Amino acid sequence: MSEVSPLIITHNGKEIPVSNDPKVMSFVTEYFKKNSPDLSQYFYKEWTDYEYEKVAEFIKAIVPYKQIIDNLVSGLKDEKMKKYFTNSKPVSRTAAPAGEDLEFTPAPAQTKSASVSVDLDMDFDAPAAKTSAKPADDLDDLFANL
Repeated sequence: MSEVSPLIITHNGKEIPVSNDPKVMSFVTEYFKKNSPDLSQYFYKEWTDYEYEKVAEFIKAIVPYKQIIDNLVSGLKDEKMKKYFTNSKPVSRTAAPAGEDLEFTPAPAQTKSASVSVDLDMDFDAPAAKTSAKPADDLDDLFANL
């Protein structure tokens, strides 16, 4: 991986390393012109009115609350897009967006709290009996070092 090697183009069974030689550069230029895909379809182009309208409809369909849409539109700098949000018909929903409820239902309030009573047969005032519990000793050492 530390070695640097030139780009090698295989043409008619021959491997041609790319170099600064004018003959090789001319070949490489022609090779890429003939064998590269047309990328012009991906160049920037203005949206059509149809595309503006569809994007506005999709956003309205995804965002469930009008207040969010209004906040979004108020911050838009693109006047054309604003026009499509204000002039297009609202999206009517027959069901909630996937995985989302449109209404908030609060959990029922607890009227009575249950208490739990635990009876421990331990004397907390008496000194603890030493056992061979190694982890407790390690923790005591750790806390002593702090």
